[in-house]
Amino acid sequence: MSVKTTQKISFLNLEELHSYLGGTLEVVNGINTLQFDNANGTGRIRHLVIDDVLETMNLEVNLTANLAFSLGNPASEAIHFIFCLEGHCSHAFKDSSVIKKIEELQTAVTENNELTQSTIQIRPKINTIVNVICLDKSVYFKKRDNANYLAKTQLINLLDVLNLKEKQIYFGSYSLKISEFVKSLLETNEEDYMTESMRFQGLSHFILANHIDQLYQESIKTENTSALNSRELKSILSVIELIKENPQEAYSIDMLCGITRLSPAKLQEGFKSIHKRTVSDYIRHIRLIQAQKLIMTSDLNISEIVYSVGFTSRSYFCKIFRREYGCSPRQYKKKVKLKPQQ
Repeated sequence: MSVKTTQKISFLNLEELHSYLGGTLEVVNGINTLQFDNANGTGRIRHLVIDDVLETMNLEVNLTANLAFSLGNPASEAIHFIFCLEGHCSHAFKDSSVIKKIEELQTAVTENNELTQSTIQIRPKINTIVNVICLDKSVYFKKRDNANYLAKTQLINLLDVLNLKEKQIYFGSYSLKISEFVKSLLETNEEDYMTESMRFQGLSHFILANHIDQLYQESIKTENTSALNSRELKSILSVIELIKENPQEAYSIDMLCGITRLSPAKLQEGFKSIHKRTVSDYIRHIRLIQAQKLIMTSDLNISEIVYSVGFTSRSYFCKIFRREYGCSPRQYKKKVKLKPQQ
């Protein structure tokens, strides 16, 4: 069930977008949501204020004309973390003719104050997904007694090194980690309105943490998190989705290299960058998750499950299943059956 109410919109200008794009602006499952399907295009924009410190906005749009909208309030002091998952997104400062494209899978960060205001520009006729997280400096750095103090210290050091002056933006490297979290934001659980906003908030914290960590590593340690370019990273993302959707296939490194047109070394680098696993470890991990789901939800016996998800040895499957879940598959199935139904 979806719950719709009204809520005050904060300073990431969702109301401005509503005036540009039309559609309906409501609070759906605790998240400010603008949905439109009209002459301006189609899309969904979701926005959430988190503890009066962070704001996050996720845009999924396909427009019929160029769109430019401002980030932040001229009276505020904020840091904007921007990530383009796909499509064509650019950044410009208000009253400036300099427009800089944010590449797909690329991170960017800029500051906002009364002298500097950022705008995001989106091109038409292309599916575009952009995530923006706004951190209110005036509030964030005053909260010294919470659990995020270490991240704040790291962020202060980061800003000192970046030294973002008036009308400057820092472009980071590409990030597969952030792309996975942003893709998760596209999913919704319409049946569970009580937890949807919490899930959205949690994913936004993960995105922010990865922004800070990546930029910190690049600026303090002068290390690039990945030598892969945008095309190579997108190829890896596509093959990750292929494995998720079809874990039973007999994948090989040669096969995946053929699909992605990448060398084995680059393929392994991409998987380690996002999942901290080799390709074979990741395939095994996905098959194990799928098997666990089938044990819980299907009437298949253990042998049928083993082969349906792509394992070729039942004894090997039982060994790694016990290592992961602390019991044999058969014992796990019994526990599921004994669990009281809600």
